[in-house]
Amino acid sequence: MKRVMRRAALVLAALLAFSMPPVFGAEAELQGKAFTSTQTPSLIFRPIETRIRRQSAVPLKLPTFLPYLDEQNPIYASIGSANKSHYRIILGYGKDCEGGPTCLYAEFEGSSTPFREYTGETRIPVALQGGIKGYFINFTCGANCSESYIGWTEGGFHYFIGMKAEKKEMLIKIANSAIGGQPQE
Repeated sequence: MKRVMRRAALVLAALLAFSMPPVFGAEAELQGKAFTSTQTPSLIFRPIETRIRRQSAVPLKLPTFLPYLDEQNPIYASIGSANKSHYRIILGYGKDCEGGPTCLYAEFEGSSTPFREYTGETRIPVALQGGIKGYFINFTCGANCSESYIGWTEGGFHYFIGMKAEKKEMLIKIANSAIGGQPQE
């Protein structure tokens, strides 16, 4: 009798699990289910946005699209550095991430001066939204894999976005959302 009851309970649990609507992710959106998420680009950047605007004269370019966001692995924004001519934003898998390889999700920089080119670095030209010409730098792997980067110049300012071992197409999508997103100034 216990065996039959246990089997019935397992069957019932399986039926309930497969008939419940998903709570997070694209599946919930596809099924028309609304959910509240704290992992949207505007909410992620909100805690640092005002401080960066006060500290840097470089217009802020924040993406309206970020891939791979989910509630189980929240992303936190921190200011890597900011002064009148430059800013660096770090997005990490922890509130104390300083850009190290174990916690870095992405980094965003804006500067009034061009970014330094490194020996052996190959910049692949890319076309961005609004006719902006940019460049892509692919990642390399050694003990850890580095970030892939996409950079561009807009309005006399220089910007780049880096994500660990990310594909060119994804970085173009993120950059285009920063270029053409809602006004960030």
